[in-house]
Amino acid sequence: MNDCIVLIGKKGLFDNAAAAVQRRFEGTLTDVVFVDESELGLGSGIKGYILASRYCPSLSGAFLKKFYKRYKVKEQKPQKFRQGKLPRVVPPSERCENVLYRFAPKAVVCFTSRALALTLSAAGTTGYKGCVISGALDFAPACGMSVKGADVYLAATDESGEILARRGIERGRIKVTGMPVTPSGAARDKALKQLGISGEKPVAFIAGGRYCSRRAMRAAQAFSAYADVLTPLLSGGERGADFVEKHCPNVIVAAEESMDVLYAAADIAVIAPTAFIAAECAANGLPVVLLPPVNKAQKGVYKALKKIYPAAKSEEEAVKLAMELIMDKSAQERCRAAARELLPAGGEERLTGALKEVLERYKDVEVFPASAIEEGADGSHTDPQEDGE
Repeated sequence: MNDCIVLIGKKGLFDNAAAAVQRRFEGTLTDVVFVDESELGLGSGIKGYILASRYCPSLSGAFLKKFYKRYKVKEQKPQKFRQGKLPRVVPPSERCENVLYRFAPKAVVCFTSRALALTLSAAGTTGYKGCVISGALDFAPACGMSVKGADVYLAATDESGEILARRGIERGRIKVTGMPVTPSGAARDKALKQLGISGEKPVAFIAGGRYCSRRAMRAAQAFSAYADVLTPLLSGGERGADFVEKHCPNVIVAAEESMDVLYAAADIAVIAPTAFIAAECAANGLPVVLLPPVNKAQKGVYKALKKIYPAAKSEEEAVKLAMELIMDKSAQERCRAAARELLPAGGEERLTGALKEVLERYKDVEVFPASAIEEGADGSHTDPQEDGE
């Protein structure tokens, strides 16, 4: 029977890390499974409540009451009422226990605070003896990633490792692995041709994310005013394409192209302060201008990265900083050098090496007694993908 590593994180944010680990273990006797934490019942709930709580906590209750019908969470209704009972709602703790029983992994890597807390709780309840790993792959690790109880703590940079140590984590449990990113293999000429760009003007790549954030759309609109001297390129899917068509049609939208193509085509990147996109830009040698943060996680990354990249306080200031950076070749090289110094090289190899060390250490460990596995498989624990998700 193959060994197993389970990765738990938010789909859309940690796909690259999961793909890197899966790629490195492909063809070996170790299976790698990525579990989206929403499958464990850790969804965000009502969108309106989240926005109201973030921007005006005192009005969040009023917002819910006024817009409840509009943002009401859709509940799965039973096709038939059997003895007048609704289907049992499986709590997140039980779903996480089921993941442990189902895969019996040698190691569980948690990329978010909620996933880590839930896994540690499930490990205590089930008697799980495998390795629980805090995957704090961020430039500013959240406090929840340094809770006591995990066996190994991964850190993206030396500075992140020092933050974990100051929070009371034993240095022997901290492994600095860098970020699991690799440079783009696409050729610039082919990338420009694929995007329909002539290459005569510098390309400013604006990262909008899978669903194209409003901040990225506003930045694209601000950059469109300078389309005569540079080429604005927005990654934003259908949502970004709709916005560009209405407000700034001279912006090029990359809806289907891979990120490797966009990195190869760009001369400069304008990004929200998120860890993985910044790490990918650094790996590809792209000078970066940071857009202002919109939440607590981005504020930490913004604070950590503004020491090496120009940091804007508005979309209009981002245009100014980008223009200055494009014209100043020496400033571009300083950004590249600082990024290389911040991020350890070979992030994929270092992360995979740390996991292989864990597997070697736990190769003779029985993560569950046979009786525990049978108890977990008796129907009391249900598959998170089959219980109405």
